[in-house]
Amino acid sequence: MSTHPQHAVTADPDVERFAAIDDLVWFDDMGWEEVVSHARAVPHRWAVTAAGGDDGSPYRGIAGAFEMELTVPGAPGGEPTQLPVSGLTWVGVHPDHRRTGVLTALMDAHLSWCREQGLTLAALHASDVTIYGRFGYAVASTAGEMSLGHGATFDAPGVSTEGITTSMHDLSDEHVLARVHAAHQTLAAGRVGSVTRTLELATRVYADPASRLRGTERRRVVIAARDGQDVGYAILRRRPKWEDGRSAATLDCEEWAWADSAAQLALARRLTSVDLVTRTSLRVTADDALLWWCGGPRTVVHKTGDELWLRVLDLPAALSARGWSADCDVVLEVRDGLFEDQAGRWRVTARDGRAEVTRTDDPADLGLDVGVLGATYLGGRRLAALARQGLVEVHDPAAMRALDAALATPTLPVPPVSF
Repeated sequence: MSTHPQHAVTADPDVERFAAIDDLVWFDDMGWEEVVSHARAVPHRWAVTAAGGDDGSPYRGIAGAFEMELTVPGAPGGEPTQLPVSGLTWVGVHPDHRRTGVLTALMDAHLSWCREQGLTLAALHASDVTIYGRFGYAVASTAGEMSLGHGATFDAPGVSTEGITTSMHDLSDEHVLARVHAAHQTLAAGRVGSVTRTLELATRVYADPASRLRGTERRRVVIAARDGQDVGYAILRRRPKWEDGRSAATLDCEEWAWADSAAQLALARRLTSVDLVTRTSLRVTADDALLWWCGGPRTVVHKTGDELWLRVLDLPAALSARGWSADCDVVLEVRDGLFEDQAGRWRVTARDGRAEVTRTDDPADLGLDVGVLGATYLGGRRLAALARQGLVEVHDPAAMRALDAALATPTLPVPPVSF
């Protein structure tokens, strides 16, 4: 990778100048003190200055990153695995310096730093789907938004919620937040696609300053418990509205997680039975049981979007770290426009749920960009489907089928928390 000759990148930039660019680019409704406070909470920050040095003028661009763990597939019959990842965030380019290489300089600094730290993967949520593909990222998980009416019924044969209780709490209570964070960490460890964040980040993400409460309430949480143990939670906001003397309030579930089907069903029933609320919105995957408890996707899903984007940084380490669902022996010709040491031919040999990845001079069975490996890494997208899109050159169809089966997972990755 190369930085544009007009730009230099500084690490750990001045917080207030960093915040000023964020405020300019995103024109959010946060107050200035809140913007600065959030900027201080980003543990790793970069800013772009003129190539000749920092003369005190406004930064040309900024980026930050959080340290998190990502839950990835485990071996068949085993538990999922958690890997350290860097979550890119707070990316912004000064309006006067767009299309001059600022973003390239920032991505160079961030991805190079990730590799220096020994990370195998980098992750992000994309504000614009056209930007990050050229840096080797790809969509690894998707989710749909369900909208359910008050008192929705669920046909869930064989799923009993007996013994599960639900309770609603104010998320601003520090004891409640600590309890929810503990549940978040426990539940995320068993749900492929989840990312875990620190308690400090959770505290800031769920802060509710007055500037954020226009037309809505402060965040609350419904917690599901069984035998004294928390087995699920749902973070929510309600938006009041009255029409013709009747409540038309809505409830938006911003994040939810559960240990099993019974806990999910208990949460869904509670969220769709809140007094005065007429519609409840929830995020689900395409194979989520809740879809079918409600009668199928035609009845409830009205929007689908991308969730986590992944970038493979250490190809052999990343592929060896996840579990494999079937045996395969495939040679890949990988293209990586940013890191030459990842390009070329790799033999992937999976046996008994684990893979060995080595360099080879053997003829390639498949040709693909490194982004395809990120897209299929969590099992959220199938290799065969990407081949139909023209993103995989198939020299040996049998090898493609074998690798597709080996990368597949029993369920789709869940949507991760925001960061």
